[in-house]
Amino acid sequence: MNKRRIRNMVAVFAMLLVAACSISVTRGTAAGSITNFAQTAEGTTASTIGLRWDAYPDAAVYVVKDVITNQISENITTTTYTVQNITTATAYVVGAYDANGNLIAQSAVLAAVPNREAPSKVPSTISGYSSSGALLVQWSGVADADGYEVVVYDANGKQKASKEVSAFSSTGYSRLQTLSWAFNLKKGNVYQCRVRSFIENFDETKVYGAWSKVSYVATPKKMNSSLPSKRAMKVKVKWSKVKGATGYALYASNNKDKGYKKVKSVKPGTTSIMFTKVKGKKLAYYNTYYYQLKVAAKVKLDGKSKKVNIQSDYIGSFRITKVYSY
Repeated sequence: MNKRRIRNMVAVFAMLLVAACSISVTRGTAAGSITNFAQTAEGTTASTIGLRWDAYPDAAVYVVKDVITNQISENITTTTYTVQNITTATAYVVGAYDANGNLIAQSAVLAAVPNREAPSKVPSTISGYSSSGALLVQWSGVADADGYEVVVYDANGKQKASKEVSAFSSTGYSRLQTLSWAFNLKKGNVYQCRVRSFIENFDETKVYGAWSKVSYVATPKKMNSSLPSKRAMKVKVKWSKVKGATGYALYASNNKDKGYKKVKSVKPGTTSIMFTKVKGKKLAYYNTYYYQLKVAAKVKLDGKSKKVNIQSDYIGSFRITKVYSY
């Protein structure tokens, strides 16, 4: 995740400073080592960093130094300290002094990061079935996320699948602009899909952004067309039932990419439609026609219900090539 790389870079920068000069808080060389110097969740916010360390024998006071900015704290008589007014990642050491003001121990360098605010909202998602039959959810990345939570629900709002997806490429150094995840969920159901971004703070706790708009999927397991009569120019489109559907509407066009007009709407118990016209014109020989199904459904999510019309991602086609004699 991004915050790990930030901490690593800060640590490397701090080590370079150590190599270049002494990072002792004052003059002198520490004989001992302060152990368990760490950042704490308590005291760490978006503008502060909480620190703790083990007590060192004969220490009268401790002093914390920011090795990036060279800022030094006041004398500290406890083994905890909260650094104020922090805006970015940095690194610290803590020194222990005896009653005579001599440096007697010093910690290792600690890279630390303040907490971050919730990331931006993912604007929208696109959902549909891939050629391999998997339910594919796609979305655009946001600039301040470490990762994303992708969740799929059924029509009643019951969670069916979820996945956390990294915001970065496999190398971890470039942020992905377009992301997707495939779920092994069968066709023939109404699904609701949404995504939210998250960031991870230093202690691995996640802060989530708002949910994206919901995208819906309702694709029949099977859908086909046939010419049932040799004596009339009629085409029958048939599909398998979609669980959760409250009705169906068939749309057709003579252009695959545009111009779809509704042929007919039917109740949920009906799974076929016979028609003779497309866009007000009778079916013609040697023309290719395209059809697509819209599924009406009542969905529930987060305690709220609504009616939706879901356009199936399947586009079928037919072409009448044989002229039948009457």
